[in-house]
Amino acid sequence: MTKSSQNLDSPTTTTNKLNKARIGGAVLLTALLCFVLSCASSGEKEAVNETLLSWVESRAEDDAGEAAGKIRAFDESRKEESRQASIESSLEESRSIEESVRESIEQLESEEASRAESRSIEESIAESRYLEESYAAVVSSVAESISAGGTPAGVLEKGKISTLTDDAVPQIRRLFSDTVVLGNSRAKSVLDSGILTENTVLYKWAAHMDEITEMVAQAASLYRGRALFIMGVNDLGYYMDNVEGWRRDYLNMIAYFRSINPNAKIYLQEIIPIPEAYRFRWHNMDRVTRYNEVLREICEEAGCTYVSATDFAFTAFLNDDTGAHYDRRFHFYWAQCMANQMNLWEDIGQ
Repeated sequence: MTKSSQNLDSPTTTTNKLNKARIGGAVLLTALLCFVLSCASSGEKEAVNETLLSWVESRAEDDAGEAAGKIRAFDESRKEESRQASIESSLEESRSIEESVRESIEQLESEEASRAESRSIEESIAESRYLEESYAAVVSSVAESISAGGTPAGVLEKGKISTLTDDAVPQIRRLFSDTVVLGNSRAKSVLDSGILTENTVLYKWAAHMDEITEMVAQAASLYRGRALFIMGVNDLGYYMDNVEGWRRDYLNMIAYFRSINPNAKIYLQEIIPIPEAYRFRWHNMDRVTRYNEVLREICEEAGCTYVSATDFAFTAFLNDDTGAHYDRRFHFYWAQCMANQMNLWEDIGQ
């Protein structure tokens, strides 16, 4: 810093020096006036006093005006700061309100989606109840007949298995001797019931339609006269709403089976619904109904036969907590139904 710049005073220092100069001048002037007054007559003194008073008052007004200006400037500064703070507060409040509105909209959308899903579930439950109520009329008759070893009147058509006890097992195995049963864990339930053996039943646990190529090849290589596919219950959750993908893969498996065994008659068992109490979210009646509609279309397109055993799929016949697998009692009726729908009686001359 140069010497000339070091001698420069700040605005505040300059103001203080001016104020001190004014005070010094006022004191000097006052002293001079007092001296003049001491030498003046009374009339002259009075005139001087009035002049002095007027001068002092004008100085006071100048000082007061300067102070008032500073106060107004300071007040304006504070008002401006307050206004800016108010604007910032309003913006922050606006952002908070916007965020609250966004959260409310998201919550409403979520609630609407939940209500839509709830309505879908309720519709599925209603349809399931309708099915179960339709079956309820024969449940007691079926249970009584099983315990007595008989057959419920009017339930089973044409050929009859001689009895619904272990004594019927040889007859059932004879009926299915030229049939191969292949599919998912529901096919395994047929095997677990003991009415058929591994020579007739092939299965893949939790199987999906796009992963049974090896099993299809094995089943076709037995060169049986009939093949029964039991698939679909796992596909409901695997393919979800991609029912066309399921159709494509099912048709591919049928074509692959026929490439090895072109002479077999092929039967496709419908998807038996899982009872309401055991149902997963993806396993609803709307989807079961849609898949079974497509299954009928597959049968028409590929020249297969659609078969069903749902009429005997009572909750009382379940053998585990999945709602998908049935016990030995059910499979006696299942065997009777399949024998009738697949014309197995023809193979044994009945």
